[in-house]
Amino acid sequence: MDPVVPESDPSTLAHRRDPGGGSGLRFANRLIRPALVNLGRGIAWLVLVLGGLGLLLPLSLLIVVGQSRSGRLVGGLSLAMLWAMLSCVVMVGSSPGATVRRIAGISLAGSAAGAALLAITIAAGLSGSRPVGRAEGLTSRHVDQTRAAPHGQIWDAILPEGDLVQLGAAIVTRVVPWMSRAEGGLIRARLREIYREFNRSSQSLGLGSVTDLAVLELLGLGARTAGGHFFAYLPQRTGEGRLGAVVFLHGNGGNFKIFPWVFREFCERNRLAIICPTYGFGFWGAGGVEAVRMVLDDAVRTYDLDPKRLFLAGLSDGGVGVTRAAAGLPGRFRGLVYFSATMRPNDLQGERFRIAASGLPILVIQGGRDWSVTPRSVEAGVQIMRGWGAEVTFKVFAEEGHFALFNKLEEILKILEQWLTERERHESGADIPTRDPDGESANREPSSASGGPARIPASKPDSGAGMRDGR
Repeated sequence: MDPVVPESDPSTLAHRRDPGGGSGLRFANRLIRPALVNLGRGIAWLVLVLGGLGLLLPLSLLIVVGQSRSGRLVGGLSLAMLWAMLSCVVMVGSSPGATVRRIAGISLAGSAAGAALLAITIAAGLSGSRPVGRAEGLTSRHVDQTRAAPHGQIWDAILPEGDLVQLGAAIVTRVVPWMSRAEGGLIRARLREIYREFNRSSQSLGLGSVTDLAVLELLGLGARTAGGHFFAYLPQRTGEGRLGAVVFLHGNGGNFKIFPWVFREFCERNRLAIICPTYGFGFWGAGGVEAVRMVLDDAVRTYDLDPKRLFLAGLSDGGVGVTRAAAGLPGRFRGLVYFSATMRPNDLQGERFRIAASGLPILVIQGGRDWSVTPRSVEAGVQIMRGWGAEVTFKVFAEEGHFALFNKLEEILKILEQWLTERERHESGADIPTRDPDGESANREPSSASGGPARIPASKPDSGAGMRDGR
């Protein structure tokens, strides 16, 4: 006989209110709740992959490759945040044990401590910087003078240019399949050497950085020209007349302070300023010619440069800017220089470039093992220019890759100096006084095999290990 259940029994009342016996609650427990948990877990993993692996993991490498205190702090902070994110993902939709909770807590605490220490370091760095607007030496300037301080001082205090460049080199030189291990190691060592020397100089203070503009343009979020920003190196005024200038266009990756810095001794010997316009990541597309014109006009006016001694040079994709700026600013430059440069046939064959470059001396320097801008493409560009009568001097460093300018800096600067001096001597009909590499005033007259003076034709081979005239 079944037991009699009192009317006041809670289970009976619940059954009368929900004849389905709690089926709605069971449906929610079985379908909706797992779906929400899986959605949360998916979002957490997405954040981990995009934010953690895509950003924090590369930045954590700064612990090893960073040279500055703030750079290494950014690396440590990134690693702590990565661990914190991983711990949070593990805890989503599960019942974390004490160990997981302890790891998450330590990671979050480490992130907070790292952020605080980074803020203190940034504040100390900013207090030690000073405004830049020098008339000599290394400088940073905006055409728009309503900007009181150099661009990117706070950004540079958080993530210094040298650390960011070396982080990029550490990754790129290891993931590019056609770059040899030896070449990658040489590039990383050379960059460390250059930035170590640069950071020891008092002229590196307060310059700011424009690497943020490169990142923003790459993400489609920023303007290229930054209101007409440029870095420059200005040699000491000696009362010998107005300074000439080389306008140097950077390649992909953005404009770096070390570009004018590595030319400083060359500038002092030849009484030439070097002007480096900023153009975002360095694609030199629409607006590139205007960026060059804006900076050039401001530099000539501000620093009283000689408009008759202006040369235009470009590195890598900056070669596209050289061709287009020469075509768009006819009559402004006395010569063109291409360093491991992109040379687009359509631009070189364009009527405006042919007219503007007609009669201009052109120097092309290329690495024979360049994996980014192939020697074959550069040889084709040289042949196009020679085909319509251009005077092209073509030098190839047979054993060098895309970074020949930095790996063979001294040799390349000597070639550039010889080429510039010969151009000016030939045009003026007189000796151009320069300073030799030892700092003594001299007339650098090339010598023939017999010891007498000899003019250097564009096709004459230069001495140097692994270097030859291009075809």
